[in-house]
Amino acid sequence: MDCYEFPKGFPKDLMKLLPLRIGVSFTLTEWTSVNQALYKEHEVGSVQDAVTHLVRGQEIFLIYRFYSETVTPAWANTVDWPLRRRGKTNGAVADRINQGEDIERSNMLFELRNKPLRPYESRLMLKTGGRTIAEACERWGQLAIAIRQQLKTL
Repeated sequence: MDCYEFPKGFPKDLMKLLPLRIGVSFTLTEWTSVNQALYKEHEVGSVQDAVTHLVRGQEIFLIYRFYSETVTPAWANTVDWPLRRRGKTNGAVADRINQGEDIERSNMLFELRNKPLRPYESRLMLKTGGRTIAEACERWGQLAIAIRQQLKTL
């Protein structure tokens, strides 16, 4: 589904890539199952709708990938942190950073997902990238601020 609506403060460099496409997928665990109706039920058309589905469906372990059909970013680094994380985003305290030879070849610009912790419990995660670690951390911070504003309304 195409995405044209974005939260206030969304990074300007990603706004240039409109329309973004939104892919929905699921993390399978020993506690979950997936069927075609579930994909239709959780299809969304905006970042705001994705955040709402993720917060209200913590036990479903949803993954929303936002990507451009026209551009594949040349990102050598990806940052994957809990959305509600606090502290510095300078890479020194990263939960997960992929560098150099671990390049993810994908047209994904950013990803929001519920990371399974236990049955019916998950952690909201945000993943994005950049050419450098500093750029990936900066983009992550901009996205996190914009998306956290949406969380306040839920």
